[in-house]
Amino acid sequence: MKLSSKTHGRRLAAIRRNRGWTQAELGAAIEKTGGAICAWENGRHDIRVADAERCAFALGCWLHDLLAPVEEPIPPRPPLWPWVRRRPVSSE
Repeated sequence: MKLSSKTHGRRLAAIRRNRGWTQAELGAAIEKTGGAICAWENGRHDIRVADAERCAFALGCWLHDLLAPVEEPIPPRPPLWPWVRRRPVSSE
């Protein structure tokens, strides 16, 4: 199952920016490329539910937060955020 990136990509981008992550950092955290994150955020590719769940976990939010309309407030960072260590982005 896939989520439409045309509607959910902007929300993913907003939460990612709010957390202070780059596309490359989020991609490394979920074992995807920064280019894949860029494609999702710009509506060029749909997001698989499994990948959306991994993004939500890495960003410290619920999957519901990623699926919410763009107009809804960004959820606050949890007190123990980030519980996922950012993986270093390779220079390749």
